[in-house]
Formats: sequence, structure tokens, C-alpha cells
Amino acid sequence: MNTSLPRDVDAWVAALSGVEVPVLAHTMREIGRLRQRVDEVTAREISTVVLRDPMLTLRILRYIESRRKPDQPAEITTIEHALMMLGAVPFFRACNHLTTVESKIAGNAQALSGYRPRVTATAIGGEQTSSTTTKSPPVVHAAATPEPEPDVSPLIHTQAVRSGQRLYARRRDLIVMAPVGAGAELMADGCAHIYNALRGRVMAGARGDTNARVFCQEFYAELVSIAGVFRVFETIPVELAGKPVQAWLDGDALHFARLDQ
Repeated sequence: MNTSLPRDVDAWVAALSGVEVPVLAHTMREIGRLRQRVDEVTAREISTVVLRDPMLTLRILRYIESRRKPDQPAEITTIEHALMMLGAVPFFRACNHLTTVESKIAGNAQALSGYRPRVTATAIGGEQTSSTTTKSPPVVHAAATPEPEPDVSPLIHTQAVRSGQRLYARRRDLIVMAPVGAGAELMADGCAHIYNALRGRVMAGARGDTNARVFCQEFYAELVSIAGVFRVFETIPVELAGKPVQAWLDGDALHFARLDQ
């Protein structure tokens, strides 16, 4: 049987593209804790957990790449960006079908003996600990306090959003009255309204609301995402460039149309 390893990056990509990649059991436990806060958890919190598991990182990047259309350039540079476009609810739903490394090698004593001393719950590049490390004492959680009712009024922003800046309207719509520069990011759990030029990235329905929409007065967007379905624009279509545009989902298809027609 040929057991030689792939020789280059392209060969590794080809070898892993159709493989069901398991994740660490510790990762599944952490995801379970985050799932309990699905209404408030952020993409940054999820990405911190994901980046501790190279196999889950691979799965997410592979999934995002599979959703990219052939005519769209690869613009996703971080796991946090990928998760913002995927959405928290779709992410947790996808995690229902994950398998763990531990379950895959449970009957292989040799694999277990080599795996347990090396794989830990620490971040990539962090300190490693053995599986025989003394267990930490149980965490005692304070009694839960009632959460305030979410603010359903839209978040209204009246100043320009510049490159590198990010706005997030949690559990509500986002309204921006000023220009959104290239490299800026807008994210809303509801709809996103831009009553000016949009040159950056916009993500509506960040927690999986497929009824969310994006509206803008002058369309030059770098990326538009609704409930995890996204499109990257290298060149703005002539019929949309600089025009008032809306974007919405129909099933898994992201649609764009001018508002002045």
C-alpha cells in the first residue's frame, strides 16, 4: 500500500479536499459552552476557540472556499472574517455533525499513545501539557442575573467609517449616514442601511437571519454577506456601480438589484 505523503501544497490540498476532518474533543466542549450564549457570542470569541484546533480551522476555511464562486477572488484572510460571513447560528448548526479525533482513534492503542502526550487544549504555538496533568478544580459559576431586554431600535451612525474601523449592531439594524471607506466593515444582526457611498464590507443577518437585507445609496462594496452567504467584488458590475442597490437572499442565492428601477 502506498503511504507516501503529499509532496507540495497543491498535493496536500487535493488530498484533504474530500477528507472528513475530525476535531479535538476539547474543541467540542468549548463550542458547547459558546452555544449556550448563541444570542450574544461574537465572531472573535468563536475564532479564539477555532484557532486552537488546526483541524477545525481547516474545515472552516475549506467550507468558505467551497461557497466562493469561480469568478470571485479569495479575500478571506482571517478566521474571524470567515465566521462573520458564515454567521453564528449556521456555525453552531454545522458543528452538530462534527466527529472527534478521540472517537476516530479510540480502538488504536498505538495512535492513542502518540496522540495523548502531544495534543492539548492550549493555543497553537502555546505551551504544551501532558494528558496526565493534574486536573484543574471545578469552576464555580455565579448565579445568573436577568439580562436586560435587548435594544431593538436601530444603531444609527452619523460619522464616516474609515479603513480598519468596524461597526456592529447587535440584535438590531444598522443605519449609517456617512461614507463607508474601503477596508471598513459593517455588521448587523438585522438589516444594514447605508445612506451614502459603500466602499467597504457589509454583513447583514450576522446571526443567521435570512430575511435580513442590505440597502445602500451608492454601491461600490468590496464584499456583501447575508446570513453567511457572501459575494466578493473585485470589479463592481457596471449596472450596479454607484447606484442605489439592495441585496437579499432567496434560498442560498444572494441577489442584487437597483432601487431606482
